[in-house]
Amino acid sequence: EKAHIDALASGSQIENLKKKLEMKSLRRRSLQNRVDRMQRTGHEQFIYELELESEITKLRKHVRALKKANKSMKEALYSNSAIGNRQLLKTQLERGNDELAFLRKQVESLSKQLNNIVNMQRNMTLRRAPIAQKPKTDSKAESEAEASFADVKNSVERFFDLKIRDSLDWDGTLESAEAKIRELLPKMKNINDDEEALEAQLELWVKLVRNHKDFKKREKDKWKNWEEKNLELNQKAYDEMLTCIPVNLMQKVELDDLVQCGMTKRLAKRVLHEKAFEMLFMTKESIAKIHFRDLINTYMPKGLDIVELRAIYYCLPEVFDADPDGKKNQWRLYFRDMLYEYTKKEDNGKLKNSLKRNNAYKFEEKSISKSISSTFKRTVRKKKQQENNNVSHYETV
Repeated sequence: EKAHIDALASGSQIENLKKKLEMKSLRRRSLQNRVDRMQRTGHEQFIYELELESEITKLRKHVRALKKANKSMKEALYSNSAIGNRQLLKTQLERGNDELAFLRKQVESLSKQLNNIVNMQRNMTLRRAPIAQKPKTDSKAESEAEASFADVKNSVERFFDLKIRDSLDWDGTLESAEAKIRELLPKMKNINDDEEALEAQLELWVKLVRNHKDFKKREKDKWKNWEEKNLELNQKAYDEMLTCIPVNLMQKVELDDLVQCGMTKRLAKRVLHEKAFEMLFMTKESIAKIHFRDLINTYMPKGLDIVELRAIYYCLPEVFDADPDGKKNQWRLYFRDMLYEYTKKEDNGKLKNSLKRNNAYKFEEKSISKSISSTFKRTVRKKKQQENNNVSHYETV
């Protein structure tokens, strides 16, 4: 092609051929880079990176298409022809903007994930052992491949652990890392020039503590003991809530139905307002099938007291269906952490009275007595008025 370029006389043909040559050289470089990456990272990791890249490109295409659609909707909104359909166009534009922001966040998270993988591979000097590709039909072969991959991963983690120990003068124990964090925390209060360096050090020590095997074991034992300790209390709270709410909320229930069952208006309004109480009448299998969006928007544990939290947490399943990214499990952990904070405050005597039991339950009996006393006073006043009227009538006679 170079010889052909030299032989040609016209400038346009030479430019076209040069462009083709550049494109071919770029393709050859990209293929060579892929081969190098595959040799450096291993087959499975390389395929994972390619999948991430393809997903990022798809999302970026979708973002461009949404941008064009939003632009056209804006032009239509401010044109004279869209006088009657402006409200509809506004709602469509808002939805498009929300979807665009969500897609941009997804692109950012995926690109960060890809950059972290690439940077880790660049900094890593340890060579990975290549995993032999075996047929997927054989379960034994799959288990052997997974075991070999786990060994490689552990060796890489050990290498990084040793590297960090050498650079930070760390003996590798959890106690020494936690002691370093306790030393750094008072220094962070004083504003110095080296504040950014201290923050970076603190972040690194916190990551080391959280990823330490002894810390993970300690956290696992802590949550196991807490679950066993609070199981009976959660069950008692569940039974108590079923006595307070005698009607199945999964059916169509109105305010008057709850009042007829003996509940006050205040408590009935609270029960109908908090949709999380519906979980008290669901099975664990049906809760496990709820969509993640519904869990976040409808069943968030905000404004609940400790008895209500215990009762609902008793109904939650340990594993959710259709949860590949673990978002449903994160919602359950948020529920658990909130209940853990309440129980900790209750043990220390620092829990507020409104969080121990909501006022809708506390003043149920008082409101009934107040209503009785007010009706009794009214009847007494009416009788006195009647007597006074009779006396005045007799006097005139």
